[in-house]
Amino acid sequence: MDLAPLYYLSNFRSLLDWVSCRYSDLLSAEEQHFISTFAALPANAQALLVRVIMRPRPLLRVSTLHYAEIAHGSEALATLLANGWLSADPELSLDTLFSLATKAELLADAEAFAPHTLNPRQRKAELREQLEPLSHELRGWAQWLPNNDDQLISLNDRALIERLRLLFFGNAYQDWSTFVVADLGHARYETVDIGDDARAFQTRIDLDTYDWLLGISARSQAGEALEDLWAELADPVTGCSAVMLARQYKAQFQLGQAAEKQQDWPMAKVIYEACEYRLARHRLVRVYEKLADWPAAYALAQCILAEPSSEQERQAVQRALPRLAKKCGAPAPARVNALLAAPEHTLTLPQAPSTSVEWAAREALASPEYAVYYVENTLFTGLFGLLYWPAIFAPVPGAFYHPYQSGPADLFHPEFVRRRAALIAEITSSLNSGAYRERIIQCFHAKHGIENPFVVWPVLSAELLEQALLCIPAAQLKVIFLRLLDDLKANRSGFPDLIRLSSTEAIAQGSAPTFTLIEIKGPNDSLQDNQARWMDFFCRHDLPCQLLHLRWPA
Repeated sequence: MDLAPLYYLSNFRSLLDWVSCRYSDLLSAEEQHFISTFAALPANAQALLVRVIMRPRPLLRVSTLHYAEIAHGSEALATLLANGWLSADPELSLDTLFSLATKAELLADAEAFAPHTLNPRQRKAELREQLEPLSHELRGWAQWLPNNDDQLISLNDRALIERLRLLFFGNAYQDWSTFVVADLGHARYETVDIGDDARAFQTRIDLDTYDWLLGISARSQAGEALEDLWAELADPVTGCSAVMLARQYKAQFQLGQAAEKQQDWPMAKVIYEACEYRLARHRLVRVYEKLADWPAAYALAQCILAEPSSEQERQAVQRALPRLAKKCGAPAPARVNALLAAPEHTLTLPQAPSTSVEWAAREALASPEYAVYYVENTLFTGLFGLLYWPAIFAPVPGAFYHPYQSGPADLFHPEFVRRRAALIAEITSSLNSGAYRERIIQCFHAKHGIENPFVVWPVLSAELLEQALLCIPAAQLKVIFLRLLDDLKANRSGFPDLIRLSSTEAIAQGSAPTFTLIEIKGPNDSLQDNQARWMDFFCRHDLPCQLLHLRWPA
C-alpha cells in the first residue's frame, strides 16, 4: 500500500484535533498554545516539524532534513528556528559527536582535538578511546568540527509533545509508528463506537501522575539509586483515580523487584512492606528468607495461605512453607490443595533434534490417526478471543478512547468481567446450546486479521480451528474459558506446547474425535509455575493431558 506524501502530517493533525476535542478542560496553557500556534504554521513548516518530532535522536544534522515532499525545506527550517520550535547549534558531548559524525569527518578536523592526535589507521571506537580526556566537555558542532559546514538542530518542547501523544494513546508503549503500521495495512483495529467524551485521563492529576511514573521508570532503568527513587514513590499521590493509584502501587512493586535484582534485601524489605500491590506479599516472604528472618517469613506465609489473593500467590507460599516450618522448628504443614501432576512419559529420539524440542516432538508424534499442532498459548486463548469478541470490544465507558486499541483498557482489571456480566453470561451459554461453533467460525472469517489481544492469526488457521472444535467437547472448552475469565492476565499463559487431535481421516473412518494436551520438556527442564497450575486444572477437570520428556543419546 502506498502512503500519501504527507501521511505523517495528516496523522499528527488528527492527533492534535482528537486531543483538543476531548481534553480542552485538562490542557495547560502551554499545551493549548502549542496546538494553536502549530495550526498557524505554513504547511511545509508543519511537515518538517513533524518529521523532526518522529526522529528518535534528540539532535539532528540539517543535512539529513531533506524530504522530497516538503517544498522549500530551507524556508521551513528558517521558520521553525525563528519561531522557537527548533534550536540551532546546541551543545553536545564527545559521545554524541561520535554518534553523529563519520570517521572521515572527525579526521578532517583532527586539529580541533589538539593536543590529542588522531591516527587514520585506528578504528572509530579506538579514536573515541584516545579522546577520553575530552569526554566531559560540551561544545557546539562548529567548535568540535570547525571545517564542517553542516549544522545541528534540536527540538524544543519534546516533553510537551510526548505528553500530547500520551493523552491520545493513554499509554507509553504506542508511539508514532502505530499510525504508520495502520496506514500500511500491517495492523487493523476493530471499529468501536468511541464517544466524544471518551478519554484515558479524567483529571489533570491523573495525567501528571502517569507522566511522573514514566519518569521514575526511566530513571530506574538509567541506574539511579533505589533509595532516591523510593523517597519519591513511598507516599502515593493522593487525589488521583483508583486506576492511577494502582499504577503507583505497581511502580513500587517494580522498584522492589529492582532491589531484589541488585540483591539489596534491606531495601526490598522496606519497599515490599509498604507496597499494596497484590504480588508484593509473596515476594516479601522471599526477602525475609534472604535476610534469614525465618519467623517473619513463616508468619507471613501462613497469613497468605489463609487468604491468598491468587492461585499464583498460594502456589508460591505452599512451596515455601515446608522449609520455613523446618527453619522455625514448627511441625511440617499439611499439604492442603496440593497441585495434581499430569501423567508423565518419555520419548527417546534417535539423535539430538536439529530444531526446538517442541517441533521435534510434534514431528515424532504425528501419525495418520492424529494431527499434532504446536499451539502453546495460542489455541485456547484464540478460541476464547473469537467467541468472546463481542464482550472484548463492547463499547463500555472508559474501555476505548482512541481508534488504535487492540483491546479494552480495562482488560486485565478486576472489573472487566463485572462490567460485561450479562454479555459474557449470554456468550458462555452458547457453549451449552452448541451455537458456539458457528459463532467462533463466523467470527474467524468476519474478523480475520483484526487485532485482538487473544488471537494470534498466523497460528490459528482455519484447519486447526475446525479440527479443534470437532475434537474438544463444549463442556471442556467451557471450564477452560471460565478459568481464563477468572484471571485473564495470569491464566492466558502456561498452556501446554502441543495438542494432539484425531485426524479428519480417522474420524471419517469412524474413530471418535479426541484430543490430548502435551507439555514438552527437554533434559534439565521442568514445569513453570503457571504450567503446573494449568496441568493441575486439567487433571481436576478430566481434560486429557501429559508431560512428555524428550531424551536422546549423548
